[in-house]
Amino acid sequence: MSNEERRKKDRVRYLRLKCLVVDKYGGECVACGERDIYVLAFDHVEDDGAVRRRNKLDATGAILYRALVRCPVRTDLQVMCANCNARKRHHGKEFEKWPLTQPEGRDRLLP
Repeated sequence: MSNEERRKKDRVRYLRLKCLVVDKYGGECVACGERDIYVLAFDHVEDDGAVRRRNKLDATGAILYRALVRCPVRTDLQVMCANCNARKRHHGKEFEKWPLTQPEGRDRLLP
């Protein structure tokens, strides 16, 4: 098997594992309902992910997914898409209160 074939096989295996875990946690972004597996990720509800990884309480990628498949659903994790995760970072955890419009002067921020 060539390196390219091995990488493709590993990628398929990784995506299957990710799909399994994302489905276990509801299968979609908790804020907007996005279901595209390529943009979904796990978000720490209390924004303590960096601390948990630094203290070796959580892993990333396939190691995290394998652990999540084996354990009961954790209430400190949720599925979010990349856009909503960024909005959470800027607007806070209560996504029901996020603004639906762009900030004033946005056109001046862009080149």
